[in-house]
Amino acid sequence: MKAIEELIGLKIERCPECKCPVGDDWDYKDYSGRCIVICPQCSHEISLFPPPEIKNLKFICPKCNKDILECCEDTAFVSSSIKFIDESGDFEYGEVTVHDGIVCRFQCLYCGYILKDKDEKNIDENLEVVEWLKKNCKQEK
Repeated sequence: MKAIEELIGLKIERCPECKCPVGDDWDYKDYSGRCIVICPQCSHEISLFPPPEIKNLKFICPKCNKDILECCEDTAFVSSSIKFIDESGDFEYGEVTVHDGIVCRFQCLYCGYILKDKDEKNIDENLEVVEWLKKNCKQEK
């Protein structure tokens, strides 16, 4: 039912690929705000990101006024293949893979300013970042 509501709200009544009508059998997936609807006939995916009612928030560092926020994780595991090793000990690495860690803080990429909650603890949850951004950074209307 959610898929039908979203598509009709966007004035989409048929799959753009196979032209079948929107119906109850359409699948709706919400990946933390990145929403897609999947046609049951041809598996065509229609992206609803960002959903029309959700606007993107902007980060502006209160210390250096730069605009890139980074997520810092503990226990993240990074691995890479080694293509070759020369006799002087230099390694040529292949693609780097990062395995999930645990978020420990969000901070400014440029100056390291750490987002803190009202108790001066590091913010480590996504919705706390949203709350902080709305309170501390001027947002477009």
